[in-house]
Amino acid sequence: MFINFLLFQSLIVQTQRRSEVLCDVEWRGQAIPVRPERVRGFLLSEQQLDTSLGRATDNAAKITLLETLLMDCKDAIAAVKDEMKTDVVSKYII
Repeated sequence: MFINFLLFQSLIVQTQRRSEVLCDVEWRGQAIPVRPERVRGFLLSEQQLDTSLGRATDNAAKITLLETLLMDCKDAIAAVKDEMKTDVVSKYII
């Protein structure tokens, strides 16, 4: 039971650290919060792309990395669109 509690606390700390890593993006001099988790994941992947491409052993591996990044980008755009739809709906409900 105690081990489960320690594991749970460890997971909470890891999640908080992960959430704090990319909570704001600066664009045109303004800090914009990044709320969707898929967008945060994409931004982290994009930041690590050069390192990942450097470790890739051949062109096929590099293509796979780039394809994955593009799919993450597509998912991030969809997440932002979904969030914008819910924000518009919530503004009219109030």
